[in-house]
Amino acid sequence: MPAPRSRLAGILILVLFALGACNLPRKGGPIQSEVKALFTAAAQTRQAQLTEISGSPPTTGVKPTAPGTAVPGGTPSLPGTPIPGSGTPSPLPCDRVKLIADVTYPDGTQVAPGTTFVKTWRLQNAGSCGWTSAYTVVFSGGDALGAPSSLSLTTGTVAPGEKVDVSITMQAPDLVGKYRGNWKLRNASGEDFGIGPNNKPFWVQINVAAGSGLVYDFVAQASSAVWGCGEGNTPATLPAFDGPD
Repeated sequence: MPAPRSRLAGILILVLFALGACNLPRKGGPIQSEVKALFTAAAQTRQAQLTEISGSPPTTGVKPTAPGTAVPGGTPSLPGTPIPGSGTPSPLPCDRVKLIADVTYPDGTQVAPGTTFVKTWRLQNAGSCGWTSAYTVVFSGGDALGAPSSLSLTTGTVAPGEKVDVSITMQAPDLVGKYRGNWKLRNASGEDFGIGPNNKPFWVQINVAAGSGLVYDFVAQASSAVWGCGEGNTPATLPAFDGPD
């Protein structure tokens, strides 16, 4: 009830002024002390009335933070805003290869000239499409090493994430040196694809080394040779081969 209290405080103040006018108290006298106490009580009553009207005590020195406003020293995260670094990953391409291992003849293996060998890779289907019997392994550059230009990848299906061993029969060249052949896969539409986003090939790499030990056995081949002898310009008479001795 703020109105009656206000009127009561006003009446008390008027009465005190009237009494003070009649008695003229000295500074610091009892009546002046009573007047000061009444002023204090009136001020407290007024403060209580303001509190009832507002419903909460007044605050000072604090500014409210509006919704969506950044806190000092930080950046607000608005609803629906993705956190940096948490974007949606790109979908996998249909055809992609991952090399798991060189099962046979790892890079730099020494092979004797003219040797036939079988190179085997372990590959993983790193794409989103299955590999069928329509997929092939194709030569894509370098040294073919006597291998066919293409051959079937599988007789069944290699699902995404599954692995398959791919084997190709090859032959080392007769000349000493380093040789490398690149290979890729080809899908049913005739498109070549390889390892990673840049479609890099997988390969075979060998070192053809000179043979050691006996290379040509003349004694073992002597019976197949043509023998002759002669002096000067006289035609030679061909003798018969009579054994290693």
